[in-house]
Order: sequence, then structure tokens, then C-alpha cells
Amino acid sequence: MESLIIGSLSAIAIGIATEAATGAISGAVRELRRAANRRKRFEFDVREDGLFPLGEWSPARQLEPHRLLTDTLPMSERPEQEWINPTVLAAAVAECAEQSSGEILYFAGFRLDYRESDDTQYCKVRQAESRYPEVLAVERLRIRRPELFKACDEAIERDIKQYLFSPVPSSVAVNLVVVSSDGSELLSVERSAATDSAAGWWTVGVFETMKRSDPNRPGSPESLYGLAARGLNEELGLNQNDYGKIVISWVGLLRPILRGHVVAIVQLKISREDAFARLRAAHSSYEHSAIDWLPLHPRIVRSFIRANRQTNPGRVGSTIRINQRIWIEQSRLAVLEAWRFRMALND
Repeated sequence: MESLIIGSLSAIAIGIATEAATGAISGAVRELRRAANRRKRFEFDVREDGLFPLGEWSPARQLEPHRLLTDTLPMSERPEQEWINPTVLAAAVAECAEQSSGEILYFAGFRLDYRESDDTQYCKVRQAESRYPEVLAVERLRIRRPELFKACDEAIERDIKQYLFSPVPSSVAVNLVVVSSDGSELLSVERSAATDSAAGWWTVGVFETMKRSDPNRPGSPESLYGLAARGLNEELGLNQNDYGKIVISWVGLLRPILRGHVVAIVQLKISREDAFARLRAAHSSYEHSAIDWLPLHPRIVRSFIRANRQTNPGRVGSTIRINQRIWIEQSRLAVLEAWRFRMALND
């Protein structure tokens, strides 16, 4: 009888242990399945790449140019940043000013009104004047003294809109994602050694930085749409008849350099060969050492989602490696946005 009782207790103990172990294994399996399903649906949290969203739109509810309201603050009225030691930052800016110049803008406020009536939906962007040496100073300090950014990094993660009440002066750049005329490929470029950052790395599309005034409208600050149109012309040599509507799908901040980040997608009306010829004759063609076309295909999207980030000592930002090429981390968002809007570009 005693042996029977001991045997029964042992069986019960084994059962409990097995159930606990099985439960743990089942939990792990469920998590793996959830991860696999996320990848299958092409979902990815871009905050892992340091990209924090302010506004996102969908193919069903797109931002329209007349619903974008832009307010620009002069240098004398811009908010005072409270995140980085001002003395250290000023010294770094002075050092960079000896080597570069340029008058640009950065985000100092953002509000997206989603209301029931289509007539009351607006995107309100506040910009403030800055100088290019301030951008370079942020990049250098991020490399040399990353501990200085602890407060602003935490603020962006906690409440990005609150951070914009007193942001660190930086810049705004648009990532121009160019889709081929048949919708099957994305333009990609390798940045040349003539660029100040990311030289030798690949990007999906090209980038353009917002300036204080639109060359086509002297004295008037650029809007996000004006920035995109200028970038398509200066970077790629494209005019309005060469592509369809400009679709702004994503606006946020790239935390490593505290830069405003905009994704704008356009579909070409001209052939790849004509686009290549225009790019080679463009104003800023020297910034690109090579170009290629990336298939807009589920397999490619998955490869970008699954790629691991790599840090690069002495350089700001992370990269991902795909097909023996090194891509800047923002390329992942560009591919995801192109895939998300692939059916809506010709509406």
C-alpha cells in the first residue's frame, strides 16, 4: 500500500511538472507563432529602428495638400531646448560652423486632427528656423558623448509631442520613395563619398532636407509637399509631369539625430530608362554613386523586416544588411510604406 501511495504521488508530481513544462513550451510556441504571423503580415514596430511616429495615414484616409497647415517660427522666436547641456551644445555648433553653413528648418510642433467630418480633418505642422551646423553638432555629440542625449531620448519615447514643445534644433528630411511606372519596383541608390553622412550605404529612394524658403517662391517657407517636389527635382531631375501625386504616408522623428522624418511616395509616369537619364543630369546627382531597382515583392519586404540591425562605430545610426548591401535603417520603413500604399498611388 505504501509503495502504491508513493507511486501515485510520484505520478502526480511528474504530471504537474510535465504540465508546467508543457505550458511553458506552449507559451514559447505561441509567441513564436505570433512573431511569425506578424512577419507574414509585414508588421514591424519602427520604433525599434529609432523612428517615432507623429502622424500616419492610410490608403483609405490620405493626407491632402490643402489639409496641411504650416506655421514657421523665425530664429528669434523658436523654443529654447531643455534636453542637452546648452554650453556643450553651443561649443559643438561653433566648431561645426567653421566647416559648414546652411539655413534649414526643424519640427517644433505637430498636431493631427482626426474628426468625424472630412471637412474638419487637418494636419498642423510648426517649423522653426535652424542652421546646418546645429545638425552636425547633434551628430558629433551623439558619437562623442551619447550620455548627453539621455533626457531627450527618454522624452521622445515617453511623449514625442511633449518633446516638441522644446526640441533640440535639428532638421527635417523627406525620404522620397519612388515606385516604377508599373508598380513593381523601387528606386534605390548608394550614397557617394560626397555626402556628409551614410556614405557608401544604400537607401530606398532619396532624401532631401527642408530649407528655410522655397526657391520657386522666394521668401515663403517650404511645406512638406513643397519639400517633396523640390527633392524630386533636385535629387532625381524629375518634373511634375514625370510622376503621379505625392503621397505623404508617415511623419515622425528619427531619434538618433533628432531629425524630423517624412515618408513621401510617388509613382513614375516615365520608364526606368528615362528616370535613370534624368537622375544622371540632376542637380544633386553627385550624391549618388550607384542606382538600382528593388523588386516590390513580398519576399523583399520580408527580408527587410527580418534583417538585424547593426551598429557602426564612429557613425550615427544603425544599418541592416540585405543581399550583400548595407542599407540605412530608415530603408525598412520606406519599403513597408511603399508596400502599404502600393495599390493607392494611381487613385
